Order: sequence, then structure tokens, then C-alpha cells
Amino acid sequence: MQYSLEQLNYFRICHVGFNLVPEGLRQIFRQEWDFRYKTASGGEWQEMPHNGHDFYSKEGKKSHSKNARYLTTIKNGNTAEWDCTCLFFAILFSDSIGTTLSHAIRNEVDDLRQVRNDIAHNSEAKLTDAEFQNYMTRMMHSFTSLGLPVKDIEAVKKQMSFPTAELQRLQSDIDKLKQELTSKESSLQLALNTLEIKEKEVEALAEEV
Repeated sequence: MQYSLEQLNYFRICHVGFNLVPEGLRQIFRQEWDFRYKTASGGEWQEMPHNGHDFYSKEGKKSHSKNARYLTTIKNGNTAEWDCTCLFFAILFSDSIGTTLSHAIRNEVDDLRQVRNDIAHNSEAKLTDAEFQNYMTRMMHSFTSLGLPVKDIEAVKKQMSFPTAELQRLQSDIDKLKQELTSKESSLQLALNTLEIKEKEVEALAEEV
């Protein structure tokens, strides 16, 4: 199956929104948690269940009731198992972090949330170049402002093909074919050089005779 450029734009933005953004959010969550509680009870975030239970204990009764689904996941303490919804709640809307989050960090994380929501609600699975560039610019700006690396986002922005398993296999076959052709060309050139030397030797022998 051949994908259109607008579909490729959508696939690329999904990779950033659903893979790279959560990685960045996990860093921001741990940073904000440690800033507040590293020297307090519970200590720094170590991806352990006791961290999750410490987070849960800092939430009020209203949060326990309203955000029970998120807190059930968060109590495991392992942010690698938290999806974006849990991460956005923990950073933006929790009692333990959200109520004291700086205005600057709140704005950038919330913009990532809005971009991700736009992507998730895209029913056509297509993005024009202008839409793609707009989303990428917003996410790169948020990452930069939050002190997160943008190298992987830049790589996706420059990507001009969608690396499915089939395309990777085809690329591997093409690379092997190029290597074979290069090898055969070298062998052919060596044979031609050898033939030229032999012809000169025959000419020299003929002159002597």
C-alpha cells in the first residue's frame, strides 16, 4: 500500500504525539515531583509503588473520587505505564503538583495536551503540510521551553518516508543489490585491467618475434 503525503504527515505527528510527548511528560513529572518532595516524606521519585502511594496520599477526597481511574494506575508508581491522560492529570490537575505548577510550565504542557487531543480527534487520518508544520512547531516550542531535547522531533520532521516493516525489508534488499553491483563492477574493472595488460604483453611479444 502506498501512503499519500497527507497520510504520512498524520503518521509522523502521531509518532511524536503518542511516543515522544509521553517521554517528555515523564521527565517533567519527575522533575516537578522531586522539586517539591525530594527532601520531604517519600523522597525523590524512583518509579516504585511507594512513590505511587505517596502521590495518592497527597490527593484530597475530591480528587480520589473524581480521578479514581487515573489514580488506580498512578499508584503503581511506574510512569512508564502511565499514558498521556494520566501524565496530564498528574502534572496539570493533581493536588500534589498541579495546584502549585508555574504558569510557564502549565502553559507549555497544556499546549502539548491540546495538540495531542487534536491529533486523537482527527477522523480523516490526514494532515496538510500547513497543519503538520503548525503542530510540529508548537510541540518543538513546548519541548524547548520545558528544557526537553528536540532531536527526535526534528528527525521525524525531516522524515520523508514511512518506515513500515515492508519498506524496511525493501530498503534492505536494495542496499544488498547495490553492494552486489558495486562488487561486480569492481570485479569487471579488474578483469578489464588484466585483459589490457595481457594485450600489451602480446603486442610486445609480437614485436620481438
